Amino acid sequence: MRKNLLACALLLAITAGALGFRLWRLDARVMHGDEANQAVRTGILMETGRYEYDLKDNHGPTLYYLSLPFAWLTAGKHFADTNEITFRLVPALFGAGLVLLLWLVRDGLGRWPMIVAALLTAISPAMTFYSRYYIQEMLLVFFSFGVIAAGWRYTQAPSFGWALLTGVFAGLTYATKETWVLSFVAATVALAVSPAARAGLFAVNRRHLLAALGVAAVVAVTFYSAFFTHWRGVLDSVLCYGNYLGWAGGEKSRHIQPWHFYLQMLLWFHEGRGPVWSEALIVALAAMAMVAAWRRRKNTDPESALLWFLAVYTLVLTVIYSVIRHKSPWLAISFLHGMILLAGVGATALIEAVRQRWAKWLVGALLAAAAWQLGGQAVRANGRFCADPRNPCVYAHTSPDLLNLVKRVEQIAAVHPARRDMVIEVCANPYDTWPLPWYFRKLPNVGYWTQAADVPADLRPAIIITSMDQEPAVAGKLGEDWQTEFYGVRPMVLLNIRIQKSLWDKFMAYRRLLPELSLARLREWGVQSSANGTKLSVTPPEYVWLSKLNKTHLFSRDASTPTNLTIQVGDSLDLGARHALLYLKALPDPFSGCGFALQEEMWGGVGPVWTNYAYMVLVGTNGVARGVGENGVAVVPATVQAVNRVLAEAGLIAAPPTPKK
Repeated sequence: MRKNLLACALLLAITAGALGFRLWRLDARVMHGDEANQAVRTGILMETGRYEYDLKDNHGPTLYYLSLPFAWLTAGKHFADTNEITFRLVPALFGAGLVLLLWLVRDGLGRWPMIVAALLTAISPAMTFYSRYYIQEMLLVFFSFGVIAAGWRYTQAPSFGWALLTGVFAGLTYATKETWVLSFVAATVALAVSPAARAGLFAVNRRHLLAALGVAAVVAVTFYSAFFTHWRGVLDSVLCYGNYLGWAGGEKSRHIQPWHFYLQMLLWFHEGRGPVWSEALIVALAAMAMVAAWRRRKNTDPESALLWFLAVYTLVLTVIYSVIRHKSPWLAISFLHGMILLAGVGATALIEAVRQRWAKWLVGALLAAAAWQLGGQAVRANGRFCADPRNPCVYAHTSPDLLNLVKRVEQIAAVHPARRDMVIEVCANPYDTWPLPWYFRKLPNVGYWTQAADVPADLRPAIIITSMDQEPAVAGKLGEDWQTEFYGVRPMVLLNIRIQKSLWDKFMAYRRLLPELSLARLREWGVQSSANGTKLSVTPPEYVWLSKLNKTHLFSRDASTPTNLTIQVGDSLDLGARHALLYLKALPDPFSGCGFALQEEMWGGVGPVWTNYAYMVLVGTNGVARGVGENGVAVVPATVQAVNRVLAEAGLIAAPPTPKK
């Protein structure tokens, strides 16, 4: 009993650590094109309630439906209000859930092999990286292991409950991604070559088997039919395999790789001046477990049967994925998870093989050091190198430079009369387009075309974005009144952005005004320092807009407690105030160099404490700035007038009346 409690406590602790790895800075990495594609599809389901399975180039619906609760909680039914965390929470939770699922096979693997496997699951660079990736892969691994774990529990205590749970996991696996069939083939081979497993399979109660198959079918049909509203999806979930055979053979794939692609990724990866990456510890320990499984293959005890099943299952799955010509790094986690399960057995077998106690401690210490290094790789993979092609998990990933393009579009929207309702034309092949639809989700008038000839002749866009293959055709239709810039989408992929010259000139005119707001100029206008710098003395600001780097916080004064400010949503402002806030937010770093040293608010009972804010603007309900403060200064009318003049010259507000002398 005590041993079980200790194992349970350790498993829960490791699960907490796994969550830490997966939730840390979950929004730091720029969205991959595949992630954006899945997020947009979830957004359609979120806003319309409709889902239709596409058999050509998309996967099962479980990811979308399981994301809905998180999306509704964080953004209601407005896709534009979602963010990266909204979606990446789903694979992150399932990635950590893999650790908890190990409890179901604790008696088959053994307590300490289970703990080691849990630790390796938590810290594996690939497992952590793709637990933070909004694609179907982590859900597929979770549900596939769920079938194995629940099936194992059934063999130990046959009952309708375990049979039904196995069926539920099987149905979810089918409804997640078409590559479930590869895991099914590997499991079938593993059962076929194991006398003990075959004996257990034939001993399954037929009613239990039929119940499991029935519930699996119900679960799969429920999801693919979009909860009984689109029955064609059920048929397409079968017909899709004709299409995926073309991908497997390489005829329809742009991602053809050699057979050793995955092994190289796991054993030794070193690109340019980047660090060395290796999960050889897991592979080596798994190989030791396979040797142990071979030696025990004729044993009839359940533990030996499970070990033999996992060894054959993992080996066959590795071979299948290596033979298939189409390869993406995230596909490797299906068989990598099998290796991790085996590695738990291999690590304990290695320690048990050493006779002397001091040698056991030495081997354990070496394994712990290797695991520490593995965890360090996980931190590096999800931190500094999260979008760097020198990371083996990064594949055809979006360049952070794309965020500069998105920022430029927001800046231009701020000076356009229609603001975010301006018309944007995107003419690019689909591969170059993603993830723009995700980053443009707050812009309602964006049109996407793959050929320049298909763009309506009467379209009058404010911005035109083109891929290089469409650039000559687009350039031939335009005149000289455009400002051109280039931004990187991913390695070797560029997008050209054209901005109407009049909008560009307006934007640059505003930026040229910014140097006037230097600290020296503000002091000339009458800004004076406060003695304590802890309270704000402006009477009476309706809104306070603070900006630190690219993060914006909007506060309104609470009438009942004048010394406190409460968070308000930007859309609660009238149109004029929203425009002023939007424009200031869109600038790269407005008022940078002004010398402001306002502090981040930590509201307490006494008043705000300021730390490290670059600047502060007080905006009234009519959009007219009421004041600018520096280190808690009392804002004077001359400063207010100066800020309003800048906003007026930018066309954001009407020119304020000249104050009476």
